[in-house]
Amino acid sequence: MKTSEVIQKNTLLLICILWILSACQSGIPHSTPVPAIPETYRISTETARSPVIDAEVVIKAGIQKTLDDYNAGLEQNDKTLFMATLDSNNPALWKFADWNFNYLARSVSTRTVKLGMKVAQIKVLPQGLVLATIARDRDGWIAHWYFRKVDDRWVLSEPTIAEAGLPQTLKNDNFTFKTYPIAEDINARYIYLMEKARAHVQKDLGRVPESKVNISIFPAAGMSPNTTGNLSGWYTSSTSGETDDIYILTPTTYFFGFYDPTAGWEPDFEMLLTHELARIAYIRSFGNPGQGIDWFFEGLAEYVAGYDEMPVVKTAVQENTIIPILDPSGRKMDLAHFANVENRALAYGLAESLVTFIVEQYGGLDTFWSLAKSYDQTQDIKKTIQETLGVSYEAFDTAWRAWLKDDYINRN
Repeated sequence: MKTSEVIQKNTLLLICILWILSACQSGIPHSTPVPAIPETYRISTETARSPVIDAEVVIKAGIQKTLDDYNAGLEQNDKTLFMATLDSNNPALWKFADWNFNYLARSVSTRTVKLGMKVAQIKVLPQGLVLATIARDRDGWIAHWYFRKVDDRWVLSEPTIAEAGLPQTLKNDNFTFKTYPIAEDINARYIYLMEKARAHVQKDLGRVPESKVNISIFPAAGMSPNTTGNLSGWYTSSTSGETDDIYILTPTTYFFGFYDPTAGWEPDFEMLLTHELARIAYIRSFGNPGQGIDWFFEGLAEYVAGYDEMPVVKTAVQENTIIPILDPSGRKMDLAHFANVENRALAYGLAESLVTFIVEQYGGLDTFWSLAKSYDQTQDIKKTIQETLGVSYEAFDTAWRAWLKDDYINRN
């Protein structure tokens, strides 16, 4: 090929290239497809990880190791391993976990159900805490637990008062709420759920407390008046007249436990608030009848809150370990004296069953109130049952136990 022809062809090629570049810059459309970026030039998501993401991966792995040890401690009945997963600087948490291990160690379910938990996600907080969402392997139920790093290990913990932040006060016509900034993302739900609880008590009992109730919502059991691990409680202040104070733990604590994510934590929270408000109504609105028989007071609160079909009651019915209405030995280890009963969860469940049994079999809540008021006069539960229900205590007890068996065993 002649030199002039080569120059001509190169010149034409250069012109074409310049025209294409000019078209691209001026926005002139063209139909030439844009080629895909070769695989070798794509940026890997692994190599492009940010330091924050990498840190979260490490934290999740550390928390997962703690959860594995937690379950291994239960499976192997190794209390030392189990307790090593907890913040030893938190007395309330430590005490409750110690009790929880002992309780689970005696439980048949711990040896028969599949244990295991996975870290679903974490939220790194500026206080040095991490709030982890934990998913339970066997049913997918979730819990929200705080962790902190102690001696190069992530351990189950709680916020301190300083970490929770200065308390915030919220008010409406019926309630005064004290909450904390660390739980501010769910504070608005408390007011809504408390109003639902009030409407529930009004509907079931026909009365609600007239005075304003104070509600303190604690993100840590160590911050509450009662540090035994109770999820909720009610107090009457002796220094401020008839001021009623409800305390409750947030769902972001070890004490709250697991819940069904399809239902959310709100139903459990609403039942707790309904229970406490019903207890206040029992005293403030109905005059606290039947003092001295704990199952009147606690059973009605459980009944109104909607606690029924409790697994602990079913187990007691199956194993014939029902707490008696009256202790035949006279030691008062019975449903009339909750403080003497070790298995408090069972006592609450059986108290609720007694109220439900009376409502269903003897004419509704009016009969229950008559029974409680009658006891104020007789101070003898056997005589009260005979006079109010028209049956002997022994017949009532036998019928109740048969009803329990039918309700918890035969129907399931």
